[in-house]
Formats: sequence, C-alpha cells, structure tokens
Amino acid sequence: MVKAHALNSVKEPYGRLLSLLREYLFSLIRLGLRNKQVDWILPTDLEVRIKENPVAILHFVKKPLIPYEEIPEDGRSKAEEEAIKYVLEIETKEGRTPQLISQQEQKVKHYDIYSINFATGEERIIEVKGHMGPEVYGELTDDEANVARRDRKRYWLYIVYNIQNKPALLRFQDPFSTMNYKVLEKITKETKYVLWPREEAIK
Repeated sequence: MVKAHALNSVKEPYGRLLSLLREYLFSLIRLGLRNKQVDWILPTDLEVRIKENPVAILHFVKKPLIPYEEIPEDGRSKAEEEAIKYVLEIETKEGRTPQLISQQEQKVKHYDIYSINFATGEERIIEVKGHMGPEVYGELTDDEANVARRDRKRYWLYIVYNIQNKPALLRFQDPFSTMNYKVLEKITKETKYVLWPREEAIK
C-alpha cells in the first residue's frame, strides 16, 4: 500500500503537467503551427519505475502511542545488544571498518562504535539505540550529548527498530541539528535528552 501510494504521489503531479502541455500542443495544431500527425505522450502513458540504485530513500515512521519519556526501559539492554550487532554488519557491508568500543572505554568516550572508511578517510562516531518494536527515538545522557555537540558532523545516532520482526535502521548525522529533542530530568537529577525524527519525516 505504501509503495502504491508513493507511485501515485509521483505520477499525479506529472500527469497534470502533461495534460497542460498536451492542451498547449493542441492549441498549436488548431492554429496550424504544429504538425497534427506528431503525437505527444499521454498522462496515461506515464510509467514510474523503482531504480535499483535510488537517489534517496524515504522512511515513513510513526510516533509511539505513548509519550517518549514514558516508554518502559524493560528489555532495552537486549535490544541495544542486537542493534549493535546489526550496525556492525551494516558498517562492514558499506565499506567502513567498525570498532566496537569496550564497556570500560565507553565510560570515557561515551559512544558505542568508531567506524572509518580507509579509502576516503571518513570517520564516524556512532551511538546506537535499539528497539524491539516500531519506536524511533534515542535517549542520550549528558555525557553522550556533549560528545554529539562536540563532534557534530563526525557524530551519528543510529536507531535500529523492529528488531523482533525485521530490523530497520535510521541514521542521523549531527542529531542535535537534524532531529527534534527535549530535555528530561530524572529524579536522580541526571539529565536525559530524547531525540526523534522531525515532524515532516513522520507519517
């Protein structure tokens, strides 16, 4: 259904343009300024194909039914373990060399994976968040947020969702500039930042 809707969304405006162009061409024919034997593409002839190597990919995600700050923490550690495994595979497939940061190092570095493309020199500092269900958001602590703000273009927030069914991945570079966020203060006075895709990306 999503694919059909996307194809129709592309065909509809092009169909309108073709209709206007066809009316213009017919007016030229009536004025004797165009050979009536030469036909033009009809709106019904328009075909939209999905390329194997698309220019871009659109992700349609839904807001969770309950507020982000009220989503229970049960099972988060298991989800993030699975998410990290998934991200390591993706990074390798895409030609980068990922290195998992140890638990001890994470206490100092405050991110999960360092990934580099030796061919281009591109470096990525990656924080991974995982969800068993369709939720698309990530929580950062003060220390993690500081790293995100410091490293900006090198810093990526990877959100793996639908882990229990078919894992899917969304990636956000420089998340404090490219995502919505709100600040939560826990009872312990530890600040948490909840980030989620901007409204125009949520359908």
